[in-house]
Amino acid sequence: MRTVASLEQRQRPAASSGKDHLLEITSKVIAERGFDKARFADVAREAGVAISTLQYSFGAREDLLVQALQHTHGKELAVLRDQIGSAGDPLARLHAYIEHAFKGAPSDHVAWLIWLESLRGATKVERLRKLALDAQEGWVSALRDIVRQGVDERVFAEVDVNDAADQVFAMINGLGLADVIRGRKKLDAAMRRAQDGAQRLLMP
Repeated sequence: MRTVASLEQRQRPAASSGKDHLLEITSKVIAERGFDKARFADVAREAGVAISTLQYSFGAREDLLVQALQHTHGKELAVLRDQIGSAGDPLARLHAYIEHAFKGAPSDHVAWLIWLESLRGATKVERLRKLALDAQEGWVSALRDIVRQGVDERVFAEVDVNDAADQVFAMINGLGLADVIRGRKKLDAAMRRAQDGAQRLLMP
């Protein structure tokens, strides 16, 4: 009876909170091994579950990995919007946005590595292309809101909101990814450069 119960437990789909935990573990595996090399066996070993549990709950390997990327991007965007929503005036919100972009991820910078893997995979996997575009639109949309508020309140110059948001995001993205490649050795310097560049672009 114990063997049968154990088998049923391994094959039972994970509950919602359990799924979130598995997706977070999967994200860490992707960050460590890369999208192409992350396997069911790696996730199962890290999570302490059977491979059959992952297959039953998420489907194929690619389904699990894509859901993990979506989960990480969604979680980061939700935290971002919460932080910038309570930051104060447009300039304070802009600084909060940039600070979260550089420092909001955990110390092992899983979120940045996940973003890097999403971009890398977007050139090969259609589902990752859509995922990367959706994630980027979420971040740029939040930035547009800040710029638009700053223009409306005359804190920022009369800039084109869409163009300015794209330029600031590109600046953050370029400096951030370069910092990840360096192993986060110049994090504060990269963040200050992004803040200074954004202010030069937006301030009257």
